[in-house]
Amino acid sequence: MLALLWSIALASFALATNYWLALGLLFAAGFFELAFNAMAQTLVQLQAPVDIRGRVIGLFNMASLGLRAFSGVSVGLVGGLIGVHRSLALSALIVLAIAGLVLTIRAPSRISRAFARPTSESRASRFSPASKSTSSPTAISIFPTTSSRRWI
Repeated sequence: MLALLWSIALASFALATNYWLALGLLFAAGFFELAFNAMAQTLVQLQAPVDIRGRVIGLFNMASLGLRAFSGVSVGLVGGLIGVHRSLALSALIVLAIAGLVLTIRAPSRISRAFARPTSESRASRFSPASKSTSSPTAISIFPTTSSRRWI
């Protein structure tokens, strides 16, 4: 969702003719980009396996920064042909289309999982003591378990 908002703000900035409107849209685009990058970095850190987390984060950062440098070249080359403003708007619209496609493909599966009715086996397994798992080194939780809490 943040990628959609970022690309809309960036395309609007590229096509804006009023200085103050362009300044506000550039601020919004920067805010959405920072929020998206912080969220993406957090998800990579949380989802990466513990034993290769550093490598995964390094690969993510290299890909992210490398694609950003390549987008500058592509906007510049296309900008030489059709103009920088139109080139930036075209790039933002491409990002909008890709983000919309990804959300369209992924959203139905998330919605169906969120509203799926639990079966009797899954209800029983949630409340049975045998289903309680111990914390493993690869399990990620933002809430401490009662055994790991320290009371001062």
